[in-house]
Amino acid sequence: MAAKTRRAYQGGATASTISAQINSGDTSATVAAATGWPTGNPFYVVVDPGTSAEEKMLVTRSSTSLTIVTRGADNTSDVQHLSGAAIYPVFTAVDADEANELTSKWTTKGDLVTFDGTNFARQAVGSTNQVLVADSAQTNGIKWANVTGAMITDLTVDTADINDSAVTAAKIASAVAGAGLSGGAGTALAVNVDSSTIEINTDTLRVKDSGIVEAKIADGAVTSAKILDGTIVNDDINASAGIVDTKLATIATAGKVSNSATTATSANTANAIVARNASGNFTAGTITANLTGAVTGNASTATALATSRTIALSGDVSATGVSFDGSANITLSTAIGSAKVDTANIVNSAVTTVKIADDAVTGAKIAGTAAVAVASVETSGNIQVGGVLRTNKNTNDTYFQIVNSAGTALMQIDSNQGVNGNDLAGVGTLRAVFTLSDNRMGFSSSSQRFKEQVSAYQFDADAVRGMIPVRFKYRKAVEEQGDDAIWHYGFIAEQAEQGGLTELVQYDKDGLVEYFAYERMCVAQQQLIRDLYEKVEALEARLSALESK
Repeated sequence: MAAKTRRAYQGGATASTISAQINSGDTSATVAAATGWPTGNPFYVVVDPGTSAEEKMLVTRSSTSLTIVTRGADNTSDVQHLSGAAIYPVFTAVDADEANELTSKWTTKGDLVTFDGTNFARQAVGSTNQVLVADSAQTNGIKWANVTGAMITDLTVDTADINDSAVTAAKIASAVAGAGLSGGAGTALAVNVDSSTIEINTDTLRVKDSGIVEAKIADGAVTSAKILDGTIVNDDINASAGIVDTKLATIATAGKVSNSATTATSANTANAIVARNASGNFTAGTITANLTGAVTGNASTATALATSRTIALSGDVSATGVSFDGSANITLSTAIGSAKVDTANIVNSAVTTVKIADDAVTGAKIAGTAAVAVASVETSGNIQVGGVLRTNKNTNDTYFQIVNSAGTALMQIDSNQGVNGNDLAGVGTLRAVFTLSDNRMGFSSSSQRFKEQVSAYQFDADAVRGMIPVRFKYRKAVEEQGDDAIWHYGFIAEQAEQGGLTELVQYDKDGLVEYFAYERMCVAQQQLIRDLYEKVEALEARLSALESK
């Protein structure tokens, strides 16, 4: 029979089902729920109860996970169980049989039930006054036996274990009477005394009055605590005793120390006590003290003025008064007075752009002889820029031109047509002009001369094909013109960005989408045109091949 184990039981356990198939030989399982099931010690469960596959198992539980200790318990078989099979805790014949086995061992008053490592066993009661002793040689590991001296550990019997008057003279060995004692071997023990220093008085051992003489006192044994206060008189102190000054208390009574017994002098003598002369005066070098009254001479270590003073500044530079007594440094907060700084006080070139407030320089501030050569306005209203470019408008204001120093028109803006390319004939090659991010105007060059790191580039063809042409009106135009605002046609930059065509998107200074680069769209479309052309050529070739058959 297997060794006995403690098993867990708990009332109110509810039935459940297994969550996954259990195969023969499996040592673990999972249940759908384990409400009210035991924990800790092993317990029995039954799976597929009432069916041909019924099996009892000894298990332990952690939440809904079971560890199977024994399969096919209680005369059942280790078999397969399908997912969803019923399962719940059960009391088995093994539980009942072990309880019956235990109770069957008691047959006589005083019997004990032991365990021999495999089975419950009966330990019959012993004889009167015997005690239960552990003995590994016995089948059950214990036995009844009489108490012997060998069973009592040395020095374990104390006074409380011995009955009063149980130790008689006869029980005392002769060896008990050691040095200073007599008796033993059947007679009472007695203390030997000399009756000069130690005596026995009414069964009490004590030091005899006047029994402690000088010879009995060890050197250094008499400490201060042993000497009664006020008992040492002058006669007790040897005339040659060297009492050091650290042993002396403070002398506070007047007249107890004579000047002749000290180094006191009225002269300026180092390391001497000061004594006044017959006139009450004395001579000294440096005196450190808090003095009251009139003092003459110079103070070499004074830390503060007797009366503090207020220090302030006035004039072109002023400062509010600050109290000063000499004990610490002071700081004056200075300020330059209004209109106190004139031209002579300012270093040449010290007034930079950042020193001039916005809009502070007006026409009146600029000298008539100042060489402001960046731009000038002519009487006709035209603007001259550095002698290189100038504007030119006709008398009836129907157009506006930008011309060079030779008078050749570089750009013309008509009042009713905007920039008129027809009026720019003969001025050179036309090109698209762009506004740069810093508000300057420029153009994009296509010449190989201005380029490097040139390589073929493939746009996302699906994203390019996905761009949807739209028509729209600008919000500002609608606000100003209403329904009369004109229609515009193009693309939405956000669609290009969302489609991954960030190459065709321009952003503002805050990183927001602002502009769709139409001039780059033709580059992306060229890629689609090439792809379509190649596909058409391939289809024509295939068609030609089919027609030739």
